[in-house]
Amino acid sequence: MREDASIGHAVGSVSGAGPAGRVAFTLDSLTPISEFPAFDVDRSSGQLVVAHSLDRENVSEYHLQIRALDTTSLGNPQSIAVSVKIIIEDANDNPPSWPQDPIIVFVSETTAIGSTIYNLTASDLDSGLNGELRYGLVAEFPAKGCFTVDSLTGALTLAKQLDREEIMQHTLILKASDRALPGEQLASTVTAKIIVLDENDNDPVFVAPEFTKINVPSNLLPGKFYISAEYKFIYI
Repeated sequence: MREDASIGHAVGSVSGAGPAGRVAFTLDSLTPISEFPAFDVDRSSGQLVVAHSLDRENVSEYHLQIRALDTTSLGNPQSIAVSVKIIIEDANDNPPSWPQDPIIVFVSETTAIGSTIYNLTASDLDSGLNGELRYGLVAEFPAKGCFTVDSLTGALTLAKQLDREEIMQHTLILKASDRALPGEQLASTVTAKIIVLDENDNDPVFVAPEFTKINVPSNLLPGKFYISAEYKFIYI
């Protein structure tokens, strides 16, 4: 039965041979033992019902023993017990979770296009398709199209060359979605900050002076300082 069954939901029923209305049913044991038993049995009908909320991620299987007691003979009542095993089926009640938020990634501006710069890893406590994840890129700021995400592996890949002198940090919104049935799918997002590391990829350049002509006295000795009349530049 599914873990999202409501309290009072009928799981099934047991029956015992004996005069009508003279057979009483009891729940002799239930494992694992808990403070609030997950199941109970109706004393007169033998119907087994959910008595407490279920959680497959906590307990996935229960073992019960139900006893039918013939109440016609008070001095020597006869009884018989039956064992019942209940398997809890998964319901998609857990969204994907990320180990950290935000994710910080440092990458050199000279990293080659096509390189994997990070492997996304989210987790989901559900089973089967309910816990099988797919990844996607929701948004990129600024929107330069510099990154792609492999939907199966979660590999974050460089799609365009980075330039720290142009953009020092990229911010991504990433999503992990499970593969539950349509209408039952759950997803969660995470922020990734891509910090671009500087590399020595720019040659020095001269900045043109404000004045392109300089008047120097003819008697200036070598190794002496000269200050222009405009107090703009100092020359040796």
